[in-house]
Amino acid sequence: MKTGQFGTLQSLAAEIDRRNSTQKDFITGTQNMTVRVEPTPQNQPEFTLQTFTNGSGHEAYRLNDLALEQMGTKAEIPASYQRKLIDKDPELLAYNINALNHKFPVNRMVRTLDGKARAFLSDKYKRIDNFPVLETILPAILEKGPDLEVMSCDVTDTRMYLKVVSPRLQGEIKVGDILQAGIIISNSEVGLGSWKMQMLLYTLACMNGMITGKDVTPGIEKRHLGSKQTEGILYREDTVFANSKAFALQVRDTFDSLLDEGNFQKTLERLRATTENRIAPKADPSKVIIELGREVGFTQNEGSTIMQHLIRGGDLSQYGLANAVTRYAQDDEVSYDRSTELEAIGGKIVDLNGRKLERILEAA
Repeated sequence: MKTGQFGTLQSLAAEIDRRNSTQKDFITGTQNMTVRVEPTPQNQPEFTLQTFTNGSGHEAYRLNDLALEQMGTKAEIPASYQRKLIDKDPELLAYNINALNHKFPVNRMVRTLDGKARAFLSDKYKRIDNFPVLETILPAILEKGPDLEVMSCDVTDTRMYLKVVSPRLQGEIKVGDILQAGIIISNSEVGLGSWKMQMLLYTLACMNGMITGKDVTPGIEKRHLGSKQTEGILYREDTVFANSKAFALQVRDTFDSLLDEGNFQKTLERLRATTENRIAPKADPSKVIIELGREVGFTQNEGSTIMQHLIRGGDLSQYGLANAVTRYAQDDEVSYDRSTELEAIGGKIVDLNGRKLERILEAA
């Protein structure tokens, strides 16, 4: 499991607090926006967004890759065409976005941080920000005291993550393979997913993480969907969760559910069963990896390294396949965001069953 750039709870909280005090959000019509391409010494296109908003007047922000992609998507420009124009003709991409935005104006939410436009969203987007989420979560963590240990945390351009483990809850899947129960809290402020609390499993021997357990206890998931908002500057949403007693109680109850001994034992039993589902003797392990990647969502390039970890691990079972993926999640070239996605993919692998699983294990 990767540590993360802001790998301690104190560092994470300080960075979340800094971002909360400097971020700025507003809603304005697309007719008040213009995308421009600025020259750079490296000859790489840099896109800026010039806006006009009641209360702030004219402003300019550099567009990060996600916000630019979201602008193109909202204008119904195909993603493959966007990628081609960024490389071949960035001015044409800016022209297409501007022409469509000005001809068919709609209100959009722009989220900014440190002088950059970091997200381009619907005016119905409900801001569930990291600061009030963390402010509500921390008392539940501190209440557990030594029963919870922060193993990893980070905040990237797209998501916040907090991964905690309970040393008191542990069990053996097979000889020498001991798992501990934990929880992952994640949230995106830029339109890339709900805020969630899910079960996390931590392997002591190789420090792999796996996100699973939804069939035992569902955790919490809240979508960023609200009602239409009016044009203008948006104030910080500090009180969305922090002052909600009902939400705080829900968080506490979910912590108790995800760290329940009975639920953990059910998860261990299910994982033990996956050690009996083995790659068929006549199957081709490389074909198994290809079929698995198509099913759960990793690329062929990733599959090549996952195959190496599978061979090194020597476990050709369904459980071994999941561990090969979560072991790859720790490799240096894997970003923290992708690493966490791979931990969730590991959970998908142990959830496979029936004919779908047979087809993968028998691939030849």
